[in-house]
Amino acid sequence: MTIVATRWSFQHGEIALGRIGSAMMISSRGALVSACVLLTTMAEAPAGEQKTLEAPCVVDAYLRAHAQTMQADAGPASVDAVIKLVDKQVVYEHPGMGIRIETADSYRQGLEAFLGATDDGHYEVRDYMVSGNAVAICLERVFKSEAVGDWLEKSISKMMVFEVNDGKIARIIDYW
Repeated sequence: MTIVATRWSFQHGEIALGRIGSAMMISSRGALVSACVLLTTMAEAPAGEQKTLEAPCVVDAYLRAHAQTMQADAGPASVDAVIKLVDKQVVYEHPGMGIRIETADSYRQGLEAFLGATDDGHYEVRDYMVSGNAVAICLERVFKSEAVGDWLEKSISKMMVFEVNDGKIARIIDYW
């Protein structure tokens, strides 16, 4: 069995790429550069790793699109951008709240229910790991919510697990 590992260090963290046999793993700790951007700009990723690179890139696009739904002026177009990234039969689960949503249409309704409730929303990725089509992320969801006429900043520490199939997010498990 062949084991290959590469590590890139940056001012604010590092990204590691490892391969055990034909399986590829990506992890990051505090890096400002996403593995998606770093790995897809490499001269040539080995042919067998192209499929693995798909999952973090789709999840990166999802987090960016979802952050746009957390702006005070967000509208249906923001939700459309998120829905384009999920499978028609997507499953969203929040075990702590006992929530399970199935299908993109139902997920859309959930996103639309919160439009305008937050502002200045974004995600701060703390750590993540990619294994095949699965991406696990530890992150902070930072946003402002209105309370008694003022916008107050809030932060929620959470872990999310994404499963990506054929370029679309098939399952999201949200822990917080």
